[in-house]
Amino acid sequence: LRALTVTVTARLAWDIRSAVQSEFYGKIANHWVISWALVIVPLLCHAWFIGFAAWSLFRNTVLKHLSVKQDLWPNRMSFLQRCVLRLERHRNKAYYGGEDEGRPWIDLSALTAREKEFLFQGLQDTLYRYMYRGERVNHGDMVTWKVHHGDMVAAVQQAVAHCQR
Repeated sequence: LRALTVTVTARLAWDIRSAVQSEFYGKIANHWVISWALVIVPLLCHAWFIGFAAWSLFRNTVLKHLSVKQDLWPNRMSFLQRCVLRLERHRNKAYYGGEDEGRPWIDLSALTAREKEFLFQGLQDTLYRYMYRGERVNHGDMVTWKVHHGDMVAAVQQAVAHCQR
């Protein structure tokens, strides 16, 4: 979308240059630097988009496969595969650690600050949905919402599963 916007804007600016009648502004608008900028900037935006699309395709095909292979069979990874997997910066995972002292816990030690923020947002959105999906209980004049503990644990497990890659 950015590349398209820049291209349309550059084309509009290219067309407006011919409408500038002032001698001073006409020289500025028709200067060779402006002409080159109106051509180069859209080309760079399109090159960035193509590079981003190629990286996303590579990341979602090759790197995801290698990440799963590393989790399941780390001793079968070749040196080249381990080097290629280092290209992926955001491959850290949060692990559901089971229960400690009767409470579930999640190991976040491998996550970066951005990944922790993403996990927090995912948990917050999921819990919000479950809380407002709970049972409505009428007690005469008072209405309460009942959310079962099992639903909350299931919500946390679902959120962690969505946050994992």
